[in-house]
Amino acid sequence: MLASRPLLLTSLVAAVAAAACSATPADDVDQSGDALSRRGVDPAPPPPAPPRPPRPPHVVVPAQPAAEQTAPCSGVVRFDVRRATRACEDLPGSAPSGDAVVVPGAGGHFVVGRLLAGTSAPQALQDRACSYTWVPDACAQPDVSKLLVEPREDLVRRPSICASAPASCGFKSVPLTSVPPRAIPNGTGRCEVCGFAQGRSMWAILPSDWNGFRFTIHDESRFVAGDQGAYLGGLVEVPLDLDDDLEGQDVELEPAIY
Repeated sequence: MLASRPLLLTSLVAAVAAAACSATPADDVDQSGDALSRRGVDPAPPPPAPPRPPRPPHVVVPAQPAAEQTAPCSGVVRFDVRRATRACEDLPGSAPSGDAVVVPGAGGHFVVGRLLAGTSAPQALQDRACSYTWVPDACAQPDVSKLLVEPREDLVRRPSICASAPASCGFKSVPLTSVPPRAIPNGTGRCEVCGFAQGRSMWAILPSDWNGFRFTIHDESRFVAGDQGAYLGGLVEVPLDLDDDLEGQDVELEPAIY
């Protein structure tokens, strides 16, 4: 019996040591919220969420108004016309300015010119065959109301080169033709009185889209047509095949498509 006591004591010591080795350290104990709740321990609060970035202020962008439709800048513009009753310079407000005569208008002024000055044209026609070149102060449109255009007068707007280089748009001589134009259109574009004949020539200021016309002198119809249908627009002189000189007279023209 006494010999078995040391053996029993040794067995107890080994069992206690084995139990101590198998025990879970405190750091390895499940510390989750559910485990703590089962053990009656309140879990630690979660860390605070990071602050949100501030929201940018709401900015209201006002609607932009639609762009205003503005007329294109007219620049320098020239008009030709044969006056029915007045001389070229006979307009309200006309005054000399250097070597020219000017007529004031809203936003600019007209420079007056005589299309047949220095030619052999009759003086009565030279006085009334006129050009008016509009020179705006900025981009004002031509103030044609200052020209006092009469019902029988037709302002012919000339290409821009005629304003920048007037010499390139002088009058041209066009011959009569024995071939009648193909068509005589009616309606707009007709000049009631557009030509002036004297001596053995006739002069006319034609719209830019005319390439032929006819007229009557001594009860005989006569025809003028541009070469291969070319436009005749502008100031033209037509030599007349007559036996006697004409006294000054207006000539009615009819436009034609050649």
